[in-house]
Amino acid sequence: MDSLASKLRALNSKILSERNGIQIHLLSLMRDESFVLRRQFLLELLTKVASDGFGLPVSEEEAASHSLIGQDYLLLIVKEKEIKGFVGLRDYNDLNLLYLSGVVFQPSCQGTGIAGLLFNLFLNGRHYDYIAFTTQSPRMCALALKFVRVLYPDFTGITPIPEEIVELGKELRAGRSGQFDPDNFVVRELYDRCLYPSIPESHNSGLNKFFKTALKIRGGKTKNGFLFIGRL
Repeated sequence: MDSLASKLRALNSKILSERNGIQIHLLSLMRDESFVLRRQFLLELLTKVASDGFGLPVSEEEAASHSLIGQDYLLLIVKEKEIKGFVGLRDYNDLNLLYLSGVVFQPSCQGTGIAGLLFNLFLNGRHYDYIAFTTQSPRMCALALKFVRVLYPDFTGITPIPEEIVELGKELRAGRSGQFDPDNFVVRELYDRCLYPSIPESHNSGLNKFFKTALKIRGGKTKNGFLFIGRL
């Protein structure tokens, strides 16, 4: 019996999709005490995925903060009996918003379209007005632009941030790490260290320049990040 498959079943995972040897699993975390007690094996696997995905060693504490702690759901990509990527999700029902946390994929899954499939599967049948996430990566921003109607802040500078989005941003960042600037949605000192050995670039030079300038990326690194809010 597949050890990973049996352990995921023990955590009551639901397979959302299975095609071309790739399974998309959904785990409901929802303050499930039994899940917390059984999560260690999963945390070890997620830590490895995060280290491979970011290209830097990631501690179990860091992996837990992005994937398990404070999240409502966890999406997993399983291929060849291994976890290849994950996304932590928090459901803000009162705001009709889905918060994406710890979006990580191993290099073999990056640029394959799996991330878009992942979000479409989860959003299918669910009705949110917004998604939100923090990132240092132009690639994550480019991915989000594919499935939202509008994304704030607008890297082109054409569309100003509406006041209701500014207030939403303030509410989301209240009590969290870093110093949130409501004028440009930059969060200074968002992370204790840069998440990457060098901030990855997208195929959009304008987007890359926007990140480099606003986040003050020097030598490919920064501790700053963006909060993005997308209207679905």
